[in-house]
Amino acid sequence: LAGNKLRTLLSLSGITIGIFCVIMVLSAVDSLEANIQDSFKQLGDDVVYISKMPWGESPQEGNFWKYQRRPETDYRDYEVILEQTQTADIATFTVFIGNGSAESKTSNASNVFFIGVTNHYKDMFGLKFSKGRYFTPAEFYKGTNHIIIGYDVAQTLFRPSENPIGKYIKVKGQRLQVIGVLEKEGKDLINPLDFDGAGLIPYNTTRKYINLKKAGFNRGRTSISVKAKKGVRLETLQAELT
Repeated sequence: LAGNKLRTLLSLSGITIGIFCVIMVLSAVDSLEANIQDSFKQLGDDVVYISKMPWGESPQEGNFWKYQRRPETDYRDYEVILEQTQTADIATFTVFIGNGSAESKTSNASNVFFIGVTNHYKDMFGLKFSKGRYFTPAEFYKGTNHIIIGYDVAQTLFRPSENPIGKYIKVKGQRLQVIGVLEKEGKDLINPLDFDGAGLIPYNTTRKYINLKKAGFNRGRTSISVKAKKGVRLETLQAELT
């Protein structure tokens, strides 16, 4: 070691660099795994999703048009699930209205994804608020002209010094009052539900704006989400729902 100082230095440097490379790779893998797990936590590992189309199905797939001919899940299906299932904790009915624009007095937000939701949507997906609140049962029942917007939508429509709560925005020709702003979620590697760019509307309000029975290809798609009771296996819930 003393007689070959340069060789010793190079050897130690090589070993050190190798160790750091291994640590960095392992850290990157752990970070990637945590990111993916956090992304899918939104969906829940105890939730069954019911819809006419499998996720990720494209027109190029052989079964696409077979699935397309299926009827959409409807509100009556949702009501029957609430009335008859013994293994479900909560359930929600969702209408995916599609992308559109929202206008405030000072700005315009494009490509906002609007969703019609029912009472337990907040609990199903663990929604958190930076400002305001969720819909009340009375607001759901009456179909009031209220909306909850994502963080990015609020940043686009309102100035930083401006409180969006109580303000009115125009959506699909209708004036809706903002009652809540969701916390910023950020950009995960896999983001199945991007609430930062979303607008949530009560289901009975949604019925005023679109005809669910004659919804177009990219409008009015519906889904039912059912969360299992504590201790109930997902397979048991799925079997009962079937």
